[in-house]
Amino acid sequence: MNKPTFQRKLLAGLFSAALAGPVFAAADDTHTPVSPGHNPPDGEPTRELERQVAEAGRDAIQYVDDAAVTTAVKAKHAADDVVGMLDISVETEEGVVHLTGDAASPLEKSQAERLAREVDGVKDVKNDIVVAPETN
Repeated sequence: MNKPTFQRKLLAGLFSAALAGPVFAAADDTHTPVSPGHNPPDGEPTRELERQVAEAGRDAIQYVDDAAVTTAVKAKHAADDVVGMLDISVETEEGVVHLTGDAASPLEKSQAERLAREVDGVKDVKNDIVVAPETN
């Protein structure tokens, strides 16, 4: 496993554990701890708990993936001669990158979007960069 993947999975696991803590604490109010292999009389709360923990894990992984995409897009922008000097905000949610800010030309706007689309993990790009009107 390469280092970035390992780090991403490690962070996701840590986020999952942190998010699941309150869920387990709430479960302690309704069930006494049981030994492995022993099911509580009412299995419904246990299934709900498992669902909540799984959902928290998926959310944590998505958060880590989105942060990695945002960082990669910002790095590509910073290294680019056309886009590097622009003040562009990059936000990512569920793989969709949202670009906002100001550009001096349509070329700058389109270059920022093109670079974002080149990043692994980007599902779509919403480009709300505003091109400043030309002044004479």
